[in-house]
Amino acid sequence: MSNEDVQQLLESGPVQFVVADVGGAPEWVPEGECFHFWKDEVKAHLASEAQARLDGFSGGYCYFASQWEPLQPEAPIVVLEKHH
Repeated sequence: MSNEDVQQLLESGPVQFVVADVGGAPEWVPEGECFHFWKDEVKAHLASEAQARLDGFSGGYCYFASQWEPLQPEAPIVVLEKHH
């Protein structure tokens, strides 16, 4: 998913973000914090290409986003795979 894809989801309402980082448990971001999390954390670190250079992102990390399709969705679920 690209920045534009995630922004379109957010324009429709809350999004459930899940951060997946190797070696850690998935971090579920509360839906009520999704807009702040997007603006303050994800937007500047979201990679849209299969091969991203980590030194091109502040903090030396980036996310690759994909959308999960739950059986009974209350809000779209966007999985953020953290690479560092």
